[in-house]
Amino acid sequence: MSQELPVKPIDTLTLGHENKGFRMLVNSGWEYEKGLGAEGQGARHPVATRLKHDRLALGAAGTSKKLVTHTFEEIEKSRAKPIAKSDRRVPLNADDYRKKAEKERRDRVRMMIYMKK
Repeated sequence: MSQELPVKPIDTLTLGHENKGFRMLVNSGWEYEKGLGAEGQGARHPVATRLKHDRLALGAAGTSKKLVTHTFEEIEKSRAKPIAKSDRRVPLNADDYRKKAEKERRDRVRMMIYMKK
């Protein structure tokens, strides 16, 4: 695909010529200045997204973060961030390890009793 395309995206929320979907639209006769649809009345820009860092479900109540658009570079930079010490797993001491093993044993016994019913 070495041919030059006459359309140059200038908006921040755009798909460039390297995007296959963008090239397919242009090759099908779509004009960048118009929106989608037969009359060009539809959406012109991609849907804005938010880089999600929490573990809440999509649309869950309690998310007060505003919608922030991001670029591919920001996503890659976010992935490359080192894990904070507070997020790392803390090794169990002997007492915690014993308690965890005892709880797992009790859970297994309960499961066996349940399965035999």
